[in-house]
Amino acid sequence: MVTWQQLPDPVRAAVQAHTGPIAAVHAVADGASSDLTVTLHTVSGLVFCKGVRDGHRLARMHHTEARAAAAGAGPTLRWQVDTDGWLLLGLEHLPGRHAELQPGSADLSRLARALADTADRLTPSPLDPVQPLAARWAHPLGWAQLADQPPGWLDEWTRDHLKQLTEVERAAPALVDGDTLAHTDPAPQNWLVDAQRARLVDWAWPARAAAWIDTALLVVRLIDAGHSVGQAEQWARTVAVYADAPGTSLTAAAVAISGLWTLRAGPAGRQHELAVAAQRWAHHRLTT
Repeated sequence: MVTWQQLPDPVRAAVQAHTGPIAAVHAVADGASSDLTVTLHTVSGLVFCKGVRDGHRLARMHHTEARAAAAGAGPTLRWQVDTDGWLLLGLEHLPGRHAELQPGSADLSRLARALADTADRLTPSPLDPVQPLAARWAHPLGWAQLADQPPGWLDEWTRDHLKQLTEVERAAPALVDGDTLAHTDPAPQNWLVDAQRARLVDWAWPARAAAWIDTALLVVRLIDAGHSVGQAEQWARTVAVYADAPGTSLTAAAVAISGLWTLRAGPAGRQHELAVAAQRWAHHRLTT
């Protein structure tokens, strides 16, 4: 990570051409995909600033986030600086903390309202061009890639049903297609929650998809956070676009998501835990 003072003088000057004098700068701990993440105290208020050097492997994410913000997804884009080897984004500073997903959390109702509102506001997708999720999920997906050499840590049911999982997964791209701008990574750290509402931030991987896909992706996170599969789906059905989705589409999505998490996972660690949660959901969808 780079501090504000370590930026080249021309870069800081270019930022202050937008903000005016900067009274203070506070580092932000979250920001693994950026070289710089800070809160700027400016004459007109707080600004969240994130950026990368030219050539950073994730620079494309920052360009995409800038386009998404300009289109109305996530925090408002105040300005963009692209100079002297740096790309910096100045974004609306949102109050709040990351989402708490455990059973009984007061955040759950706020997340459901936010997902419904976001799906409504971002249909049709205001961002063009944007990758369709159907293209991102083109065959072969996770289970198809794992079918010949499945991980040794798979449970017995999953191992015995790899052929079925691969077949159901194959249908997923067409079934998740849609005209909504989806976030595609509604992890707890990508939410900011205050007493009134929740908002999705870090729109670095948006896709055009079915309006219910972000809710479906959050189901896995709820299972991982301690909800039973039934409890997680009951919560998801409070989001109208999910409740109205065809069951076959939800099942295909659950299977595809479980395959993708399993493909990334090892025998232990955070991705393993999410893969196990996703497999529980896929198992439930295919057997009930």
